[in-house]
Amino acid sequence: MLNSFPLSTYLYQRNGVYYIRMRVKLYNQYKLTSLSLKTKDRRTAMANSRHIKSALKEIYADRPNVSYEELREHLKTIVEWELSVRREDMVDPMAYQLYVDQYDETIATLREAIATESLTATQHKYINDVIGVLKASQSRLRGDSSGLLGYLKALDSKVGDSLSLSVSPPQVSTPEAHKPEALTLSSLIALYEAEHSQNWKPSTLRDNKASHEVLAEIFDYLCIGDDINKATRADMLKVRDTLQVLPKNRKQRFKGTPLADLLSRDNKDDCLDVVTINNNYLVKLSALFKWALKNGLVDKNMTEGLELKVPQHKASNDRKAFSPEQVKLLVSSAKDYSQKTTGRPYHYYVPLLASITGARLNEVAQLQVKDIKKTEEGTVYIHINEDDRSLEGKSIKNVHSDRCVPLVDGAYGFVLGEFLKLVDKRRETLGDEAMVFEGLRLMKNGYGEQVSKWFNRTLLPKVIPNREGLAFHSFRHTVATQLKQHGVQLAYAQALLGHSSGSITYDRYAKEVEVERLRVVLEEVFVSHQ
Repeated sequence: MLNSFPLSTYLYQRNGVYYIRMRVKLYNQYKLTSLSLKTKDRRTAMANSRHIKSALKEIYADRPNVSYEELREHLKTIVEWELSVRREDMVDPMAYQLYVDQYDETIATLREAIATESLTATQHKYINDVIGVLKASQSRLRGDSSGLLGYLKALDSKVGDSLSLSVSPPQVSTPEAHKPEALTLSSLIALYEAEHSQNWKPSTLRDNKASHEVLAEIFDYLCIGDDINKATRADMLKVRDTLQVLPKNRKQRFKGTPLADLLSRDNKDDCLDVVTINNNYLVKLSALFKWALKNGLVDKNMTEGLELKVPQHKASNDRKAFSPEQVKLLVSSAKDYSQKTTGRPYHYYVPLLASITGARLNEVAQLQVKDIKKTEEGTVYIHINEDDRSLEGKSIKNVHSDRCVPLVDGAYGFVLGEFLKLVDKRRETLGDEAMVFEGLRLMKNGYGEQVSKWFNRTLLPKVIPNREGLAFHSFRHTVATQLKQHGVQLAYAQALLGHSSGSITYDRYAKEVEVERLRVVLEEVFVSHQ
């Protein structure tokens, strides 16, 4: 019989990627270890780890010929273990939620086994009993062991195969039931992220965690983070005032500098702008407290209406675009660099494709061979999409970003034939799912991070010394500006750049603009007027 702890294996997600968490007993001690399954798809993760069969084996339900009497004995061992196990970390709300999630994951796995596996009636009956025990175990997490004791009493009754455990465990506890006397901001953030992390993209999770860390730091500095239910509206205004004094690019310019020193610095001409304060911090703070109020974790929400008034200015002034002459210089210099011993094809083609398509850096960097396609008429185009099943971490900004953009031969010296030779070589060597650009790897900010650092720190300063307001993303603004200057219809510009029209009719019901028509548009912009 197995050493009975039904949660010795379970799945969880980190940055959207599934991992299998294993609890193994070595030398009379339990050890935890994790293994990445390299997929964001739950069903694929389940298949890769054989999770269902592992769960059935763990609870002794993987043998169709086993008697219910044997299963009852094993279930009794599980119940006794759940009643006796010691959990010293339960005072931490985050640990509590982790245990709840572990039980939920196992219950979900067993339900999937019931729905998909070929099981005998005895197995079905026993698995439902185990699910009931797991729910009772969740209730024990909040101090109610009556469900487990009821199961133990029924199992001790020594009734044969006719035994049907009819104990109704209490309902699974909710955040309200486990509401601590004094809830810290850090604990609230942990609960909030635990609930939402599986629905957030890795980039969103990363950004939210970074914003939450800053907010927690400010709350602690102001001594209002120990019990958020005691925080007042005046405290929230102090948080907003503190954000207005923080400097831009803090991690790069003031790495390791204590918050108190930053707030007391002499020169405060480098503070965060209003849009950053609103979007990165105040809006997220408000979302956090709205969720907490909805779940009964706080008594009232003091964060409504904290956003600062944004100064009036033209949206086009937010970021600068390259001039066509600057693009030509950058593309030419990028080509020269790619031909050096330290260069790679991506040093040339990633900036070039961005300059003639308006695509975002990561959209170009993560292109796969299968994303380079051709219409029946012969027009070559790139399909910008999010297929993370074949390429881990492949991501687009939103649903409107999924689009097809033609490649215009001759734009800024682009030789389509040479590019297709590169693509064909990659296809012959590694297949359709290979990345177009060898050497780029998934990093914190996606596949384009290597190119971003090289371009913004090495190439751009050399080619354009006075580069204030310019970066790789300026290529996108350049294309948008050129489309506008050439009188391109808004619908075409939106189709090329992956923007929403703001109209349900266009976004939801209108057919996609044909690639052939978009090719004509881009040729008019990049070839006819060069």
